[in-house]
Amino acid sequence: MTSAALVAVATLRDEGAADVARELLEERGIEVELREVAPNRYFGSPTAVEIEVRVPPDRAADAREALAALEEELEAAAVAEAGVARAEDERPGDALPTVEERPKRVSWAVALALIFPVPFLPVGLLYARAPKLLPLALTALSLSVLAVGNLTRHWGLIDVGMGLVFVGVRVIDALSAPFFVVRWNRRLARKGASADAHA
Repeated sequence: MTSAALVAVATLRDEGAADVARELLEERGIEVELREVAPNRYFGSPTAVEIEVRVPPDRAADAREALAALEEELEAAAVAEAGVARAEDERPGDALPTVEERPKRVSWAVALALIFPVPFLPVGLLYARAPKLLPLALTALSLSVLAVGNLTRHWGLIDVGMGLVFVGVRVIDALSAPFFVVRWNRRLARKGASADAHA
């Protein structure tokens, strides 16, 4: 069959995707031609080439159905990999949990405590939803030492003290944040269990 008699059933912007589409259609006994077309320079294109997937007119419906099934399968795999519900699986009342309803991760708390760029702020404890008094006390202590250090900079020992306070805040933050993450997650689990019991 000549290429003039073929019809386009899809236009793809990735050679790998075009190859997958061709293999899928050939497995189903559908003649396939991939034709590169120039992108529309007025609307722009994120890639340098667009590829039409062309098939005989009498097999166009079969080809579209096969490509739609492949797209759904790939979408389902991506959604499963991401660990979220698909739109059709969601119930009408479903919504993303608020910050107050999300479980925390110990690894994030420790990472934030060790690498966050604000030196005297206990970010791990703030992330872990520790009682407000503890992060505030550590921040106040740090800022007090910083202020005293700036006022009495000529003594030299204050610089060492500021360094020790900086390291101390980091260590306290990194060691105590995981405890508060576990505490937060248990509270969420209890709250969820009681909500399920009432439902």
